[in-house]
Amino acid sequence: MRIAFLGSGYTDWFFSFPEDETLHTSRRPDRAGRPGWTAFDSARPATWEALRDSRPDGTVVAFALAGAGGEEELGDFLLSLSPRLVCIGTTGALLAVDGEVTDGSSLIPGNSRSIAEERLRSRGATILHAAGIYGPGRNPLDWLRRGRIANAAKLVNLVHGEDLARACRFLLERFQPGERLVISDRQPRTWRDIVARAVQRGYLRDPQLPDAPEPASKQVRPRELFRRGFALAHPDLFAELEALEGGAAPR
Repeated sequence: MRIAFLGSGYTDWFFSFPEDETLHTSRRPDRAGRPGWTAFDSARPATWEALRDSRPDGTVVAFALAGAGGEEELGDFLLSLSPRLVCIGTTGALLAVDGEVTDGSSLIPGNSRSIAEERLRSRGATILHAAGIYGPGRNPLDWLRRGRIANAAKLVNLVHGEDLARACRFLLERFQPGERLVISDRQPRTWRDIVARAVQRGYLRDPQLPDAPEPASKQVRPRELFRRGFALAHPDLFAELEALEGGAAPR
């Protein structure tokens, strides 16, 4: 399968499969000139033609479509590359019901990113809403060390970057137009639990986070991907933290 991956962010690190030919894109000349890469800027249609010439079997869009400029023209172009189009969104765009976000959750009104994604979904694209993405170079314990976490009681939903990349490929292979799905590691945890394990293992000094009720906390509960047979390569956050504390970022 020849896959065009648009948006050279974190998930792109994991988007190389031996059985596929992946074309990566970037706005940066130093990246776009490397083997297997091409220039692409959603705001510059002059950069689009080289991508069209690549004739991908499927396309993954990892950048936010909202505010990209020329949104309708961009949508036409993306769908013309291949009818198999997967856009990576965020679970933060979905409304929780009884504290849960699922494949069937509604969109939060007025979210510009999800509005743009919804326009493409209505034309056949699949939207995959990802929980918080982590992995090498993006260690959740570093978020604690930097003081980014304010409440021990807050639930955190995560997915490893490699599993997100694998899920995109899985959906391209078994493409069903117009879907909206969610992905996480299926193990919502509180920061309290993560801190306790990290302190026990000696990876972290106890940050003494306040432990207040967190009514906005939600649990991401993906079902459809796993019903179809998708399996996580990194299902255990605590096992991954062990590796991350001694590992290095990919390339």
